[in-house]
Amino acid sequence: GLGKSVWTVPFENITKIQHICMPLHVRLICTSNMLTGTDYFSEDLYLAALPAIKISMLLTYLRIFAGKSFRQIVYVLIGLNIAYSIAFILISVFQCEPISLAWHGWDKEHEGRCNNINAQSWAAAGINIALDVAVVSLPLPQLWRMQLNPRKKFLVMIMFSMGFFVTIVSVIRLQQLLEFGEDDNMTYHYASIGLWSTVEMHASVICACMPAIRNLLRRFSPRLMGASTVGLDETR
Repeated sequence: GLGKSVWTVPFENITKIQHICMPLHVRLICTSNMLTGTDYFSEDLYLAALPAIKISMLLTYLRIFAGKSFRQIVYVLIGLNIAYSIAFILISVFQCEPISLAWHGWDKEHEGRCNNINAQSWAAAGINIALDVAVVSLPLPQLWRMQLNPRKKFLVMIMFSMGFFVTIVSVIRLQQLLEFGEDDNMTYHYASIGLWSTVEMHASVICACMPAIRNLLRRFSPRLMGASTVGLDETR
């Protein structure tokens, strides 16, 4: 039923959509302003996957850069990503009392209460964007000081800056969430949020793999990617 007006979707399908498709950052507005649905599989996977991808990037930084203060910052960011993931997974799982109200509450026939899902989703998205910026921008000063010719330095900077594309996608997705929070046609408007969430996830994986992709591309186009550079080739 995603992409269709909620008024044309059978009631039993709405509950299935709530239970199977809806992540934390989406809610259906009821007159009681209550949370209506969440999927504890896709939701928790989303909240675990994005921090895990950022942590993988930070672990790559530890293999490339040796500065003590830099490594301390990396460890702090790893801790923040772990804390973010655990905190919002717990908030997600226990956002309704009883838990089943998350996907049954839309029909107004079940008793219970839910947290302010708008506040939760906006906070999760905002903190995630801040962590994106911190992780992506962290190695840029180190890369700028590397002893490389200008062309190689430019290519390396571009490679590591690809993460800003993910940040842009996250901002667009947050804007979609803000607009969605004022709409009651959940199944119709969720399609765009689901699209941007998918783009965000896949782009994050690609960006995290960029150092390894560089080594692969160098095998096919050594002139474009340049010769080996100390540190970066240790990601193989």
